[in-house]
Amino acid sequence: MLMPGEEARALKEIEKKKREEEKLAREEEKKKLQEEQRKKKADEKASKEEKRQKQQVEKQKQQEEKQKRRAEEKAAKEMARQKRQEELKRKKAEELAAKEEKRRKTLVASASKRKIPMSDNPIQRKRARKYNKLCSCNYKL
Repeated sequence: MLMPGEEARALKEIEKKKREEEKLAREEEKKKLQEEQRKKKADEKASKEEKRQKQQVEKQKQQEEKQKRRAEEKAAKEMARQKRQEELKRKKAEELAAKEEKRRKTLVASASKRKIPMSDNPIQRKRARKYNKLCSCNYKL
């Protein structure tokens, strides 16, 4: 058997070993926790980056759609503007044609009103023919 002093020393060594083992176990546990936290942070960071990239892609898609829609609206406005201008040109041309037709009709009417009726007198007849000929030449259609 061990002597009382040796027994105490052996107990102290056992206690010391036990404390060292506990200390090592705590350190090991601490390292595991740190490693888990580091992995967790890395995962969070990766997920945040992935989320950011997805948002960026979505934002880019939305911008492209917006630009496309704006271009379509712009093209539609341009088409509408051209249509209105063509309609205005057509109306002006119609109005101008109507005015011209009206002017021709009034000229024809005024020319026919100016004609001098033929008479029995040869001198007046000659004068009337000449005048009527001039009137009809000036207002030919």
